[in-house]
Amino acid sequence: MEEPMKNRFVLVATPEPSTQQQLSTVLAEWGYEPVCAGSLEDALPEMAQRRFTLSLLDLGSGSGELLRRLKTQGGSPGAIVVISDADAGERALEATSLGADDFLQKPFTGKEASKTLRAILNRPLHGWKCPRCESGKYRGLSADCDGRTLTLIFACVQCELKRFSMLELAYPLERCPFCAGAVLLSGHSYIGKDEFSLGHACYFCKAVIRISTPGCRVTAG
Repeated sequence: MEEPMKNRFVLVATPEPSTQQQLSTVLAEWGYEPVCAGSLEDALPEMAQRRFTLSLLDLGSGSGELLRRLKTQGGSPGAIVVISDADAGERALEATSLGADDFLQKPFTGKEASKTLRAILNRPLHGWKCPRCESGKYRGLSADCDGRTLTLIFACVQCELKRFSMLELAYPLERCPFCAGAVLLSGHSYIGKDEFSLGHACYFCKAVIRISTPGCRVTAG
């Protein structure tokens, strides 16, 4: 079950009113409170007043500066960078290197924005804090999804405390449950007549992920 959110604020930093409106509409439908800023100068005072659970950044080179500042606030605020067709490849690599969780490429539909936002906001460990050192940063080790439950093994980045968590699966596992990165087929896989077990690895954080049907004999006991 998803852990309670500490806040519902999401920073939407873009100079385009139409993009502000499009993203704000999706967020409001989910009960989040969008805080819009049209420039780096407008966004910085908002960051000083409150903490954000997610930021959506479309400020060109200013997005990198905002990402750096958000990451120093503590916890694990999610970040999505909005990029255009003209510089998609370069900006996507830059966003990943700076610590962004994902990116949206313009033009995008409301459905596409909703899917990307859901992948970040619905992470099972969103808002987690280490019980030993209170760090909000973790690294995923492995995830096992059998279609009904999701079993996670992860460790605190700061003190290396290992944790185990089992959750009811509330939605299809489309992204890495640790960092929301894309998952690729990797390692041993089995496909039978009525069951399967597929080995995956996260492209970004390298966590090992296994997705199987309930009761698959390859994964059972």
